[in-house]
Amino acid sequence: MNVGECYLIKTPPNGKHCFVVSLKIYEDQFLLLPISTQRENSESCCVIEPDEIDFPFVNHTSIIAYSHAKEFTHYALQDATQRGYCTSLGSLKPELLDRILQSALHSKRLKNRWKELIRKQIGS
Repeated sequence: MNVGECYLIKTPPNGKHCFVVSLKIYEDQFLLLPISTQRENSESCCVIEPDEIDFPFVNHTSIIAYSHAKEFTHYALQDATQRGYCTSLGSLKPELLDRILQSALHSKRLKNRWKELIRKQIGS
């Protein structure tokens, strides 16, 4: 698992969501942020247009749903993949990952502890 990689992860009850490995927290622990369909009440500090991402199922304006951030270990993601709950999708362009992290600092829904780690990572 590397920062910038994306995974399609089963998320009951609504099927699967795309998650971006956004930050290495510890040696084997990572922060994953979900890409979700933009809705009327969505937080819009990081809007992603379909042409910015190379996944065919992203065919509409999307957002990073910071309130649904998840912490995963490499082992947990590997186990989920072996069980068929997770599929690797490839990596984001570095510029998009940078924008996601910068926008996270403006999110009202992302926990402050994640913001602090992101600030340390990007040097802001």
